[in-house]
Amino acid sequence: ASVPNLQAWGDGPVSAWSGDYHLNVNLQMMYWGTGTVGLAATHRPLVPFVKSLSRVGRVAAQRMYNCSADSWVAHGNTDHTLDGSLRAESYWVFCATCGVWAALQLFENLLYSRLDSTRAADIVDTLSVLRGAVRFFQEYTFVDPSSGIRHTGPGTSPENSYLVFRNVTSVGNETFPAFSWTQHLALSPAFDLSLIRQLANAFPLLRQWADDLLDQSDYPSTTRDADKLMALDIVKIAVDLPFRAQPAIGDNGVILEYPTPLGSCGRHVQVSQSILTKKGRASAPVCFPDNANSTSPLMVEESPDTGHRHFS
Repeated sequence: ASVPNLQAWGDGPVSAWSGDYHLNVNLQMMYWGTGTVGLAATHRPLVPFVKSLSRVGRVAAQRMYNCSADSWVAHGNTDHTLDGSLRAESYWVFCATCGVWAALQLFENLLYSRLDSTRAADIVDTLSVLRGAVRFFQEYTFVDPSSGIRHTGPGTSPENSYLVFRNVTSVGNETFPAFSWTQHLALSPAFDLSLIRQLANAFPLLRQWADDLLDQSDYPSTTRDADKLMALDIVKIAVDLPFRAQPAIGDNGVILEYPTPLGSCGRHVQVSQSILTKKGRASAPVCFPDNANSTSPLMVEESPDTGHRHFS
């Protein structure tokens, strides 16, 4: 068995979208619900896929972000080479959290498994992959010296954009009319906040499982001690992000795609804010805003277009 590509068939580059693996939602969707219906075994091909993705992704992390050899990254899509760099225009793929989203599927699979010594190899593999992701965000995120807030980016909320407006402008005797244009680069979109929050919940829990279940040959003391520090650090990184890694809620109660109110546009909309309403395990929040427990529906800012919807 192999991991399904975008169209879930394997006729390679002659298929639609060149038979790519799309990591900005499509690969993950193939595995949603498999644990709850007792089909966790279908994740088996995903383990070597993600392990290889993380190994090849070290090159992209070093070349694109000057990260250490322990870090890895994969963006919006890849192909049979599992290249983690940008393989299309930035609007489509410039998302440094897409790879870790795919990796978190391995953790989700363990949540529906009997955890004992027979799963030692899976625990070690998943811990190794997520460890490299934590290292990447330790090195990739940065603190804005003017505000003290940590950020990701600049990057994109995949396939989403916003409108930038310019008012009527006068230069000398010449007047320029107001106009607007679309832009897609931003700091700390909700997509990034959601996935780093998930990583900040998954890695400490996985590390604890490994500490309880694995012997010294599988999980040496030096690695245990290092992972304890990394677990604390990724939680701190999440808490230091805008809104403590929660998608922003605007004054009108709308959950925003970006930390500042920006009007979404374009027909491919990633509704990454919807993860805010999910309180399950890996996706459990570091903290929740007071109104998240309200019985009133949470609104999300999105385009009225009914096309491509991504629920990250």
